[in-house]
Amino acid sequence: MEMEMETVLHDIPTIDLSKLLDQRFSDEESKNLHFACEEWGALLRSNCFSGLYARPALGFGELVNHGVGVEVIEKMKLDIKEFFKQPLKAKEAYKQLPGSVEGYGQAFVASNEQNLDWADIVYLNTRLIHLRKI
Repeated sequence: MEMEMETVLHDIPTIDLSKLLDQRFSDEESKNLHFACEEWGALLRSNCFSGLYARPALGFGELVNHGVGVEVIEKMKLDIKEFFKQPLKAKEAYKQLPGSVEGYGQAFVASNEQNLDWADIVYLNTRLIHLRKI
């Protein structure tokens, strides 16, 4: 089992943002990004800021050299953990509005009849302040 996990982690696409922005490497890294999106569904519709992540129907990926400081990332991780420790009533103050994925709730609910994996999420627009709904 350990060997299988190492193989999977090795195969998960890594996208280097600094290479995407550097003309010397952007063509090659764009091909890597295209492959990741085609084969893994990686980084599609994602505001992921760091590290390995998994999201249902969106896939896996790692974004590196993004310029966000370790302190900022660690603070965000701590804030997220603290958010999910709160009672349900407190989290529901940030619930998703109908037709939106932003906020606390379930991702990609199309109908009440849909079978869902049990997972609570909180989705926030961290950039483009004018797009924030909560």
